[in-house]
This record gives sequence, C-alpha cells and structure tokens, in this order.
Amino acid sequence: MNKLVLAVFALVLLSACDQGDKELKELKSKRAELNKKIGEMNLELDSINSKLARIQKIDVQESIIPYTIVAQPFQHTISLQSNITTEQDVMLYPEYAGSITWNVKEGQHVSKGQIIGSINDGGMSSQLQQLRIQADLAKASFDKQSRLWKDNIGSEIQYLQAKTTYDASLKSISAIQSQLSRTKVKAPFSGTIDNLIMQSGQAVAPGVPIAKLVSLGNLKVTADVSEQYMSKIKVGTLANIELASLNKNIQGRVARLSNSINPNNRTFSLEIPISNADNQIKPNMSAKVNLIDYQNPNAITIPNNSIQTNAAGDKYVYTITNINKKTGKATKTILKLGESNSEYSEVLSGLKIGDVIIKEGSKSVVDKSLVNF
Repeated sequence: MNKLVLAVFALVLLSACDQGDKELKELKSKRAELNKKIGEMNLELDSINSKLARIQKIDVQESIIPYTIVAQPFQHTISLQSNITTEQDVMLYPEYAGSITWNVKEGQHVSKGQIIGSINDGGMSSQLQQLRIQADLAKASFDKQSRLWKDNIGSEIQYLQAKTTYDASLKSISAIQSQLSRTKVKAPFSGTIDNLIMQSGQAVAPGVPIAKLVSLGNLKVTADVSEQYMSKIKVGTLANIELASLNKNIQGRVARLSNSINPNNRTFSLEIPISNADNQIKPNMSAKVNLIDYQNPNAITIPNNSIQTNAAGDKYVYTITNINKKTGKATKTILKLGESNSEYSEVLSGLKIGDVIIKEGSKSVVDKSLVNF
C-alpha cells in the first residue's frame, strides 16, 4: 500500500514539473514576442517624432530676407594691379663744366625751352662783347672798302682784306655763341622740377645728372594681363581706375595693346592714358584697374549669397510665391546664369522682373515650405 502511494505521488510530481517547464517556455516566448513588438513600435515612434519635428520646423520657419528682382545696370570686370607711368620723366645733364646757378625751385612748373639754370661760362660773355666790338669795326671797314671798290677808287686787295677780317669776326662770334648756349640749362618739355640734384654754386660736368624733370600732364596706366583675357580686351575698352592713396576713382580707355605675349609670365601689356588736371597723380603711383569686359544696362541680377548648388551642379534659388502679408511658400527654382562680379550674378533664364527670392536665410529652407519675412 505504501509503495502504491509513493508511486502515485511521484507520477503527480513529474507531471507537475512537465507542466511548469511548458508554461515557462510559453512565458519566455511571449516575452520575446512582446519585446520585439516594443522595439518595432519604438522605431516607428522615433520615425513619427522625427517627421513631426521636421514638419513643425518647416511650418515655423525662421525669418528670411527677401529680394525683389528689378532690371539694373550690370558690369563684369577684370581687376589688375598696375602703376602710373609717364614717358616724360627724365634726368637733365649739363653740356658744359662749371658752377651751376638755378633759376627755379623744386616743384616749380616750367615750360618747354625755358632756361632753368646757367653754368658759369668762365669769361666767355666778356670775350663775346669784345668780339662784337671788333666785328662792328670790321664791318665799318668792310662797308667803306665796298663803296670804294664799287666807285673804282679802292683796290681789290684792300676790299678782300676787309671782307676776310669781317667774315672771321662773325665766325668767332658764332663759335663763342655756340659755346655759351651750352652753359644754359633748358627744359626739354613742359613739366615740373621734381628734384634739383646739384645745388646752386656746385660744380657740374657733362655726364653727371643735375636735375629731374617730370611731366604730370601725360600720364598713363600700364598693366600686364593674362593671355586668357586677350579676346575680351580691345582698344577702347572702358576701365575704372582706383587710386587708393588719393581716395580717388577715375575712368579711362585702353589706348594700346602689345602685339606679343611675354613668354616668361604669359601676359600681354596695355596702356590707358589718364587725365591729371590737378596734378595730384604722380608717376610710379600704384593703381587698381577694373577693365569692363561686359556690361548690360538692363540686366536681371541676383545677389551671389542667394545662389545655391545642387548635387547635379545646377544653380538655384528659392522664389517666394503665394505671399500673404509676411508669409509665403518657398519654391526651388533652377537658373541659367551669365557673368558674375563680386556682388551679383546675371540671370539669363529662370527669373523675371518682379519675382521675389530669398536673399538670406535660405540654407535651412526646404522646397515648398512656408517662410516668414
């Protein structure tokens, strides 16, 4: 009897254990299934939250700055660093040795042919006066012998002697005058005395410079230009010239282009004559030249900072449509652009006069989103 009870009890216990293992497996399986669903729901919830955040950001866009398209003048320029030069910038040299006496001061304007200085002639002026007195006497004698010879009173020998004496005195005067002319320092052209190298009273000699004369009325801008621009720059091309040291801008036109390319730096040279009525511009002054190689008086232009580029390399801006008070819809608009300068680009197609685009604040804008301004 006892054995039977024990057997039944063992059977019941074994059955209970099998039932517990089965339930444990079911619970674990259920838990795993629920965890999987929770993970999927969390992922979906994250996606929904992300979309909601993006939509909310679009609907409440940060304020942007609009720009209304108008027709306005547009220029494209080629900028170059250059110098002011002049062909009339020379050193003056004496033709005679002696002490110099100046008739001018530094900075003084002089005219072509004006005597600006004299060199001590060593007594030649006095000698010239004596020769002129002698020449006058010789002329009087010659005139007398000429009359006698015509009246057949004087002899031919006396006539010829008087003539020879007179001719010799004239030659002596001419020789002295030629020497004296070399003692005068004259301005070869109209200009300004830039520097008196030798001071009055100092000894000068041929071959040693004594002064510098500069013309401020025939100035020009010279510059070297990359050969890539040769087809764009012509004689007559307009240029804006910036003189930073004078805080001054002037205009000029290209007057000369070189006919060859410098093999060392692959450039060609140009010259632009400039006006200098007030004599403020000086030779060797630096200048910035902006050559206008393209201009359109009625161009559609947009600020460069409004332009973006997509993955395909297309240029685009956001136009604003459906404007209601200070709110509108931003639409991505592909553009075809022409030339650009430092601030603006010309639009060849994609926009028209009166269109409104986003000038600033477009980096965070999404196509078809609402914007405030």
